[in-house]
Amino acid sequence: MKWTMQVTWTMAAFFAVVVLVGSAGCTVLGFEGTPAGQTPPEIAGVHPLDGSQTCPSPQVGVVLPLTDAMRRDGAFDRSTVKLTLDGNDVTGEAEVIGSMDYPQSRVSLLYTPATPLALGTHRAAFTFPLAGGRNSFEWTFTVANIPCPPAEGGAVGQPTGSGMAIGGSLPLFGTPQPSNLPSEIAGFHPLEGSQTCPSPQVGVDLRLTDAMRRDGAFDRSTVTLTLDGNDVTKEAGVRGSMDYPQSRALLLYTPATPLVLGTHRAAFTFPSASGRSSVEWTFTVANIPCPPPQDEIVVYPGSGTPVTPGALADIAIVHPPEGSQVCPLPQIQVDLHLTDAMRRDGVFDRSTVTLTLDGNDVTQQAEVLGTMTYPQSQVSLSYTPTTALAPGTHQAAITYPSTTGRKTHAWTFTVANIPCP
Repeated sequence: MKWTMQVTWTMAAFFAVVVLVGSAGCTVLGFEGTPAGQTPPEIAGVHPLDGSQTCPSPQVGVVLPLTDAMRRDGAFDRSTVKLTLDGNDVTGEAEVIGSMDYPQSRVSLLYTPATPLALGTHRAAFTFPLAGGRNSFEWTFTVANIPCPPAEGGAVGQPTGSGMAIGGSLPLFGTPQPSNLPSEIAGFHPLEGSQTCPSPQVGVDLRLTDAMRRDGAFDRSTVTLTLDGNDVTKEAGVRGSMDYPQSRALLLYTPATPLVLGTHRAAFTFPSASGRSSVEWTFTVANIPCPPPQDEIVVYPGSGTPVTPGALADIAIVHPPEGSQVCPLPQIQVDLHLTDAMRRDGVFDRSTVTLTLDGNDVTQQAEVLGTMTYPQSQVSLSYTPTTALAPGTHQAAITYPSTTGRKTHAWTFTVANIPCP
């Protein structure tokens, strides 16, 4: 494996980009990069491994610790890099899965061939900006007649409420879709004329245009979703692709109470080249069971402590639970309902808050996962210690801006000699 500065790298360690679907039904990024020294410092890992054997439909790509040269307005800008497979530029077709922090610190860029690759050796290359110019990194892998694993990501648990960021392909709900849909709409749900349960998800899969974005991200104020004539746009969940500018979004509404049996009408209005356009469709609610509901909040490694409603309007959940007993490497987590004071350009700005563990500031080491709404409505800030905590009582605290100034919420938990999950 080599890159254009003629430094040779060997890949022998395991690498994976893991998309985990947890009990909350949303997607968490898990990066297992290769050890330092086996790729340039600008690349955390590649897939498939150099010299490895893979199935005919592999995911091909890289995991990137982002630099300023790879960002625009704080988010990854794929136009700054280039991914090729056998000499063909596949950057535009690759999926982007990114961290939800500001500025964005990490992404994976992964391409899955539309048709199976021929058996034999294939070459991938990645070109990226570096001080003094641009550099490339190349690796090879062999396609063999072996089965491919089930696809990860994509059709993960469906959102309710404010929605979460996802990686992988956005699912086309209710396929096959009509062939005469406007180019801005990839699909809608439920299907026209279909039969569904009393609490269906109602909405659309959007190919975003400039008129639907603000600062590169989907702006729901540009569209209107109605159900039986009632505007449900603000109550709908949003799931969006992690690219810049954002290319795809799902807008999905789940009724707060079951719909009555019979026919219902949904409509979606959006900006188009000719002004504003609308699509309408009907479906029938029948007395059939609905699939298990999915939560809107981020995945927790254990059970979090819901903060008493009304007690702390800006905090939804803390973890570990107050007074709980945990293993020596617990995840310290806070879920925040974002206010304007916690955002910058509509996105959570971690510099406005402070997360501490036993008095030590761990804010910059924490991972951020957030909703893909504009402005961003909720985030999870989570930190896992790099070394085991000593047995005994520990205290975590979050300090954040409130309407009355800066406020701190602290809680304690006990570390015991029990195995970590």
